[in-house]
Amino acid sequence: MFPGLKKVATALTLALFLIPSVASAATYYIDSAIGNNSNDGLSTTTAWLSATKINSTTFSAGDQILFNRGQTHVGVVTLHDESGSLGNPIIVGAYGTGADPIILSTGNTRSFDLRNNASYITIRDLELRGASSEDIFLFTGTYTGNRFENLNFASSTRGFFFQANTSVSSHFSNLAFTGGPGSTWAIYHSGTSTSDTFSDINVSGTYGTSAIQIGTSGATSTDLTLERITITSDSGDGLRFGRVDGVTIDDTTITNPTTHGIFLVNPSKNVNIANVSVTDSGARGIRVNVFTENFTVASTTITGSAIDGLHFVASAGPNIHLQNVNFSNNTGTGLNYTGASSVSSILIEDSTFNSNGTSGSLSNGLMVAGAGYATTSNTIANHNSNDGFNIRNTIHAVFDTVTAEENGV
Repeated sequence: MFPGLKKVATALTLALFLIPSVASAATYYIDSAIGNNSNDGLSTTTAWLSATKINSTTFSAGDQILFNRGQTHVGVVTLHDESGSLGNPIIVGAYGTGADPIILSTGNTRSFDLRNNASYITIRDLELRGASSEDIFLFTGTYTGNRFENLNFASSTRGFFFQANTSVSSHFSNLAFTGGPGSTWAIYHSGTSTSDTFSDINVSGTYGTSAIQIGTSGATSTDLTLERITITSDSGDGLRFGRVDGVTIDDTTITNPTTHGIFLVNPSKNVNIANVSVTDSGARGIRVNVFTENFTVASTTITGSAIDGLHFVASAGPNIHLQNVNFSNNTGTGLNYTGASSVSSILIEDSTFNSNGTSGSLSNGLMVAGAGYATTSNTIANHNSNDGFNIRNTIHAVFDTVTAEENGV
């Protein structure tokens, strides 16, 4: 070998020795019937017994923690300092055949406890029972890329509780919640939600505060997607939002909330609601509590509300758009757009506001009051207890092809 080549070969050999080794991802098994926490957990025949062993083990990106199907596993799973990585999460799930494993946390506050920014973790294919407070708890911090899939939540106080933290690009899908006595929220996010997606979620039973609440009056949640949500519980509000900038609600059904179907409590903008049905709300189908702008409702039906169908309580901003909506058979007014300011603008088209109000009440198909601009086209407002179209104050109103028949009769 030439002397120069020998030096190169030696240098390459040393470099290879200096490259840090990368641990291979491992799969750990838990079997509540034949497992033993003294085992290595790396096969179904050398499975661990319980969550106690999980909580004394540190996991890395790509690791899997799998519970045997058809079994009940007692305890709490804690992931306090572990995170996966993008495309290589830590997975907590199931193996074997039969029903999804049950995580039974009777006598404990929660079933899963995530802390210290635990990110890129997937929890799936489990049934959670027995926790006295919440099934899945995420403490303060920033949690990125977590996925919660195919989970059944059975009657804890809260399904999820995000305690004053930030979640980023997290996914919640194929979730079923059954509330019971003392249940308050299916999902309660008291922090900031950013680019999170909630899909294929079913909420039934009783949740006294809200079925799903995202955000509070503090920091602004952004770029949220909620789709294929079904809420059939006698919850306080169906969907409740704090301060938001960018939320899409699509293909959602809300039945029998004790207060509002959808409640936007704090300032909101860039809100898109489409293909939504709200039935028999104890108050309003949709309530917009304070200033909003760039707010669209399309292909949506609100019926049977004890007060109004859609109520803008405070002054609304520009670019309010209602298209192909049907707000009918509500006890109050179909659309109550009050407090409009000089910057307000609303476009209503291809919509129906029929049979709102009860005998002797002064409810309208739609009412627009205040200032700003209102344009209504191809819209019907018939058989309401007071007026079909009630326009007040200094609103600049334009009507094009509208029908108002047998109102105030």
